[in-house]
Amino acid sequence: MQLEKAGKTSIFKKPWFWIAIVAIVIVFVVIVSSQESTNDDLQGSKYDASIELVKNGSPTLIPNITYQQAYENFFGNPQWRGFTADTGEKVVEFTGECTYYDEDAQVYIQFVIEGTDSFSLYYAHMNIGDETITMGEQMFVELVYIPFEVYSEEVLGKELNSDVQEAFEEIYESYY
Repeated sequence: MQLEKAGKTSIFKKPWFWIAIVAIVIVFVVIVSSQESTNDDLQGSKYDASIELVKNGSPTLIPNITYQQAYENFFGNPQWRGFTADTGEKVVEFTGECTYYDEDAQVYIQFVIEGTDSFSLYYAHMNIGDETITMGEQMFVELVYIPFEVYSEEVLGKELNSDVQEAFEEIYESYY
């Protein structure tokens, strides 16, 4: 027999106590679930279609080589992920390692998704040691052209079409 003061019942026997506990648990589960759904780690997520769109896409001047083929051949430790930018745009980001002027560099290249079937280069930067270099348009040209040129020569065994080379050289020279 449990000893209790007359007229008082244990808090655990009050229905409002259990209703409050259930409400707290529900709120906690909703908060945890919403945080998990905003995670920007794109592997196995709602961004898979966007990642595949970019991976399987090609620059207009080089339609026979995909970004995935060129970038995963050229850069070490290639990784792809997607996220939603603060502006609301869907972004696919490629990261990889390379050598830039004899120094190890980590490259970040972002593509913004436009609709359901197109994208464009959006932003890029490179980390060399503790320094971050934000790339302008001339670096975009280098990042697009050189991996494709290397892939064409090393994997396909041929140089890029001379028209493609000339077009990229004109773009490149216009920035220097």
